[in-house]
Amino acid sequence: MAPLFTPLISAAGGIGGAIGTIGTVVSGIGTIAGSAIAAQGQKQQAASQKAALDYQAKQLEMQGKEEQAAAQHEVFEQRRQKELALSSLQARGAASGFDPTDATGLQIGEDIEKYGTLQEMMQAYGGASRRAGLEAEAYGRRAEGRSIVQGAKSSAMGTLIGGFSQGFARFAQMPYNPSDSYKGRYG
Repeated sequence: MAPLFTPLISAAGGIGGAIGTIGTVVSGIGTIAGSAIAAQGQKQQAASQKAALDYQAKQLEMQGKEEQAAAQHEVFEQRRQKELALSSLQARGAASGFDPTDATGLQIGEDIEKYGTLQEMMQAYGGASRRAGLEAEAYGRRAEGRSIVQGAKSSAMGTLIGGFSQGFARFAQMPYNPSDSYKGRYG
């Protein structure tokens, strides 16, 4: 009776081996597919972070423009105060009976003019400097976003390569005997 069951046992072993081989193939494909999904997730996360940093950069640029506009308003206010002080000096001098070409009045007028102009220039410089600082920060945010995306691409590529490596390593574990492939045909 033992000789009768030998072909059945041999066939069952062959089926088990085939099922094991199919399992190895499916596992390898699963590893590769999982790596591809993980890589895509990394890229999407990086794109989201970049979009947030680009938005922050845009907000910083707008804030810089507002800072410069506020500084220009201050420049106009300084100029108005300077002209008001010069006008007041001239009116007081005339009310006191001084000549408009009086050396003391002219000297005070020059001092008011210099100080007022200096204040205007300082306000303008401050606004331009704050704007430049905010624009530099915006540039940095955009560069950070580009760096995150580039890093995610590299990381995704590493994930894919690792997945392919692990997936194909599973295929390499499958037993292969070239002489077995000829037995069915010629055997």
